[in-house]
Amino acid sequence: MKRAMLLALGGVLATSLAGGGLTYALFGASADPAETEVKAGTVELYGYRDQSDTIDGPMFYITAAGDGMSTKGVPGRYPSGYWAPGDTVKRVLALRNTGSLDAKLKTLSASISGDEALARALDVKICSTTTCSAAVYFSGTLWDLAQNPQPLSGPVEMTKNGPTKLLHFVVTLPTSAGNELQGKSVEADFTVYAEQLRNNP
Repeated sequence: MKRAMLLALGGVLATSLAGGGLTYALFGASADPAETEVKAGTVELYGYRDQSDTIDGPMFYITAAGDGMSTKGVPGRYPSGYWAPGDTVKRVLALRNTGSLDAKLKTLSASISGDEALARALDVKICSTTTCSAAVYFSGTLWDLAQNPQPLSGPVEMTKNGPTKLLHFVVTLPTSAGNELQGKSVEADFTVYAEQLRNNP
């Protein structure tokens, strides 16, 4: 950004005695302001799955070479297989703020398609660690997450071009799930919303 500059030179440069008094010769100068630019900052989140691999693609998938295939045609490494009551699958979403402003994560949400009963049955926890022993940002069903954006239970600050933040997703099909869910499927897209940190209480 170019800064506007003003140059001012002034002051007493010469004094002389005349008739018992003082007279001052004052010189001054100024410069026209230079070109000025104002540009708003940005908050930009970049997210990718992080399962100790560098393969892009979905976080949860049944088969490696089917729904787990990356956009570059590489099979995923950690398929869950078909779910049974009592199964828990853990995945990690890595986030980076690639914008020019520090940010804070505000809400989590999901858009779903498929069987509503299965979405209502799946328990979802989103935490700061894989064991959910520290901060739990969300705890509820997949259906809950899809109905309204859910505020994070604690602040998650992300500095511009700072370290990667990991969100650990722990999804469980409870042992109470009955035969009515056999063969059902649901797909979910998870969304994380962030806002600028500065001047934003």
